[in-house]
Amino acid sequence: MLTAAAADLHHRGRQVFDAAPTAKAARTLERDTGIRSDTVAKLLHEWQRTDRPPLPEFQLPTGATLIVDEAGMLSTPALHQIVNLAADNGWRLALVGDHRQLQGVGRGGLLSELCANGRVEQLERLHRFTHHWEAAASLLLRCGDPSAFDAYEAHGRIIPGTIDDHLARMADTWIAGHEEGCPVALVASTNDYIDTINRAVQQARLDAGHLDADVATRIAGGDCAHAGEVVATRRNDRHLTTTTGEAVRNRDLWTVIATHIDGSLTVSHCGGHGYVTLPADYVRAQLRLGYAATEHGWQSDTVDAAIALTSPATTRRGLYVAATRASDENVICVITDSHDVAEARDVLEGIVAIDRADIPAVTQRHTLAQQTRHQQAAPGDRLSAVPDPAVVPVTLRRGPRRSRTAGAARGRALRPPAPARSGRRIRQSRVPHRRARHGARSRRTLDGRATGRQGSMEPRRRATPTRRLTAPFPPHRQAQRRRGPMAARPGRQVRRTGP
Repeated sequence: MLTAAAADLHHRGRQVFDAAPTAKAARTLERDTGIRSDTVAKLLHEWQRTDRPPLPEFQLPTGATLIVDEAGMLSTPALHQIVNLAADNGWRLALVGDHRQLQGVGRGGLLSELCANGRVEQLERLHRFTHHWEAAASLLLRCGDPSAFDAYEAHGRIIPGTIDDHLARMADTWIAGHEEGCPVALVASTNDYIDTINRAVQQARLDAGHLDADVATRIAGGDCAHAGEVVATRRNDRHLTTTTGEAVRNRDLWTVIATHIDGSLTVSHCGGHGYVTLPADYVRAQLRLGYAATEHGWQSDTVDAAIALTSPATTRRGLYVAATRASDENVICVITDSHDVAEARDVLEGIVAIDRADIPAVTQRHTLAQQTRHQQAAPGDRLSAVPDPAVVPVTLRRGPRRSRTAGAARGRALRPPAPARSGRRIRQSRVPHRRARHGARSRRTLDGRATGRQGSMEPRRRATPTRRLTAPFPPHRQAQRRRGPMAARPGRQVRRTGP
């Protein structure tokens, strides 16, 4: 698709440039489509430098098309900078990727929001798979539909077993594919599993005599590499170039063709792009065994066969990527205690039940707004509109001031009218707060109403006549009775209506 689009743009006289989150993905796209490619980080770095202008290959004219491949792996800050850069220079920006695949490191997930609310062109047919049933099953797996495993189970693609069983299968499959010239992707979710698989395949190759066991060179991770070993570089280094001018990139696969006394290694690119001698410092710090990789490492690749080591630690997106890397055969090896397929199905269905994805803030706001509109539009009684006190903070006050909470309002609406009060009435506009509060408490006691916080949902109880006659006066009322009638003060009006 991108090859045809780039050819059409070139025919119209428009330049095209591709950027990808990883150097490996950029190199793969450039090799497959012929479009000039580099990483997103390099493109942004060239335009953010203050000591010089960007290099000529990054200075695209107005109207050029910038393609960002694997856009779902971009972080939100990086995508924001790319959009601003394209807008400032008048470039057309095309984001290519699957928003249901793995996301990048850091805050991301914005591609899902763009696909939900922006202009999207979606492919109608899958061209990767040899078998039509696998193409249909992959679409169900992409959406988290557990019925997708029916097709995988029917074609023998789900293998239950222990970790030792799966390691032996993966090692044998890799060796057989390597001898036939068909690369096999061994995929797992964690680095611990990756190290275990790498060492299992290495030991199997040593036992088969495929490696030179006499000479070993120490590499990163505490492992050793022999002549004939398959290794992976783990850091971009543009200063290290092969005999064909290719730079050393992260996650590139190499074959060791010579070891040296100083700890350096001469390696040949597995893609046929020349060879290079890696210094001893780089070998000890950035070179690992390359038989297996995580889902992130395989996301931009397509091979002939793939085996996915699956456990409860696997995510839905990771399983979707791992189970769709091969065009001919994708096998899902599930770590179980038995060889029962039903147990493996339980593990797989638990994986796809939860989508552990980063949700950006703009998506959260849209979701909350839709929920609010739905609640306002939904019919219901008055009680359904009362907020949950566990979620909405409510302030309750003591004293004659009426509560303004929704609960108190509803309580007053449902309460019958109170009878006329008796006892002392005091105009409280000029009475000190404390005396007014005691007076209000006294009136509630004489009227037979229970004292407590206002805003409570419990109905007020009316005292019986016997309680009204025998209810004692509060202490401050008793003191007033002993002192006699209260003398009037300026600005204060007192009226007796009782004893």
